[in-house]
Amino acid sequence: MAVRVNYCVYREGLSPVFASQVVRPAERVRELGLSVGLTLLVSVGQLLRPGLARRWHERWSWLRKSLGESPCLIPSPPARSRWLWPEDQVLQAWLRFRYRAKTPVILHCRGTEMTSIALAARRSLSGIKVIFDCRGISHAEIEYVVRSQQLSRMDQHQLDARVKLHRQMELSALQEADAVVCVSEAMSGYLATEHGTPNSRITTIPCSVETGPFCNASANREQIRHELGLSERLVVAYCGSLHAWQLPGTSLDLFCSVKQIDPTAHFLAITTNANSMKHMIAAHGIQKEDASVVSIPHDRVPSYLAAADVGLLLREASLLNRVSSPVKFGEYLAAGIPVVMSEGIGDYSMLAESERVGMVIDMRSLQHPEKIAAAVCGFVQQCRREGEALRSRCRAVARQQLSWDAHLPKLVRLYEALAS
Repeated sequence: MAVRVNYCVYREGLSPVFASQVVRPAERVRELGLSVGLTLLVSVGQLLRPGLARRWHERWSWLRKSLGESPCLIPSPPARSRWLWPEDQVLQAWLRFRYRAKTPVILHCRGTEMTSIALAARRSLSGIKVIFDCRGISHAEIEYVVRSQQLSRMDQHQLDARVKLHRQMELSALQEADAVVCVSEAMSGYLATEHGTPNSRITTIPCSVETGPFCNASANREQIRHELGLSERLVVAYCGSLHAWQLPGTSLDLFCSVKQIDPTAHFLAITTNANSMKHMIAAHGIQKEDASVVSIPHDRVPSYLAAADVGLLLREASLLNRVSSPVKFGEYLAAGIPVVMSEGIGDYSMLAESERVGMVIDMRSLQHPEKIAAAVCGFVQQCRREGEALRSRCRAVARQQLSWDAHLPKLVRLYEALAS
C-alpha cells in the first residue's frame, strides 16, 4: 500500500533546527520512495512583516526544491488573538482539498500544539492517522520560563493557566494520537509513568544528525584551525541559542575558569544570537582575541565545530532536561569533538560516559570553579593525548547511535504499520 506522509509544523518554520530536524528527515523519507508533503502553520505577522516575509519567500522556494513539491503555508492568528479564526478548521479544509483519494494519510505532527490542531481537524475526515512527535514536555518548558524570569503576579497567573492547558493538551495528544514518537528513553519512561502511555505505542527516535558533512569536516580539522588562526589554541565550543535552559552564562563562567589555568583557551560560539553573545562575552571580561562569535547557515556549522577541542553542553537538573535530546550532542560527536556536559541530560550523559566520548560533571561542582576547571583541563589534555583515536570514537558513536541512517528505518516501519 502506498504511504503518504505529511509533516505538520506549528510556528517553527524559521527556527534554527527546522532544516536538520524536519526538512532533512523528510527528504530522506522521500528518497526511500514514500510520498512526502509539508504543512506549516505560520504566524500571520511573519507573513506580513517585510523582512520576515522575504525570509519566508526564500524558505518556501528552498522547500519546494528540496521536497519536490510546494509546501502548504497556513496563516496562524496572532498569539493574543487566537479567536480570530479556527486553525483546525483551516487545516481540515486544506486536508480535504489536498487528499481527496481514500489512500491513508499520516500526519506527522511536531509538538503538542500541532498535534492538538491535527486531532481536531481530522474528526470529520476519514483515512487520517496522526503521530504525536513529542519533542519535549511543553508544560515543563513553560514552568521553566516561570522560574527563570522575573514575572509580575499577573504574568505568573497567566503562565500557570498555560501550564494547565498544556498538561491537558499533552494528555489528550497521548490518548488520541495513533502513535507517539519521543526523543529519548528517559522521555518514554516519563510518559509511561506520568500518563500511562504503553511502551507499545511509543517509538524512540533521538534528535538525529546527518553525520556525513560533520565527519568530512573533521578530516580537515588542522587546515580549518589554521585558517581560523586557532592552531595553537585550546578551542572550547558553545553551539546553540541563548535560551535560559542552555545556560550560556554558566558556560562562559566555566570557560573563564579554564582560561585562568590554560591561557591558550579560546571560546568559539556558534549561535543565531551573535550580538547578544558578544555582549555576554564582554560582560564576562573576556578579551576580543580570546573569543570568536559566528552566526552561520547550518551547512557551515560542521567546519567550525571541527576546529574545536571540546564542546560544552551544560543544563540544569530539571524535567525539561532530564527527558531532552539536544541535537548539538550528536553534532559535536559527529565532528569528532568530545563533550563536557552536565549529568542528567536525557540519555546522553550516560552514553557519554559509557562510550568514553565526554566528561560528565555535577552542576553543584561549579560552586568550586577552580576544581572543576582543573578537571576540565585534565580531561582536555587526556583528549589531546588520545588524538585521532578519540575523534574516531566520537564519530563512530554519532554514526551508529545518533544518525538519521541509524533511526530512519524505525520511522519508515512506523509509517508502514500505520498505513496498513
